[in-house]
Amino acid sequence: ACRALSGLAGSIEGGRRRLRDAGLCPVLDGLVQDSSEDVRAAACTTIMHMSRDERANQIFVRVGTVRQLVYIQQTGSERMIQRAGEALWVMLRDASMQLSYTELEGLEALDLMLCHPAPSVQEVASKLLRRLFRNPRVRD
Repeated sequence: ACRALSGLAGSIEGGRRRLRDAGLCPVLDGLVQDSSEDVRAAACTTIMHMSRDERANQIFVRVGTVRQLVYIQQTGSERMIQRAGEALWVMLRDASMQLSYTELEGLEALDLMLCHPAPSVQEVASKLLRRLFRNPRVRD
C-alpha cells in the first residue's frame, strides 16, 4: 500500500495535494519510525515525493519527520540511509529547513554518510552538502 501511495505522490501534483489533505503526512511520519525496513523505505520515498508540495513539507517539519530522517541517516542500513537522504534533499530546499537540519545533528549524520563504504550513500551525502552550503547562514 505504501508503494502505491508513493506512486500516486510521485506522479502528479494533484495526487500529492489529495494525500496531504487526507492527513497522510503524520501517518508517513509514524511509518518511518515504527515499521519494517520495506515499509520504512517506501514511506521515505513517499515523503520525498510529497515534500515537493510546500504545505506537505511544512507538515513534515511540524510533526518531526526531519528528526526521524536524521536518526535514520545515523543508524540505518545502506538502503535506509540512502532513502532518508533523498527525502531530506527534497525537504531541504528551503533555507529555514536547512538551518533546522543543522540544529538536529544533521551535519554529524552527513559526516557518517561521507565515511560510509557504499558509494551510493556518499553520493547522497555530497548532494545534501552542496545544497546546504549554498546557504550562507549554514556555511557560517
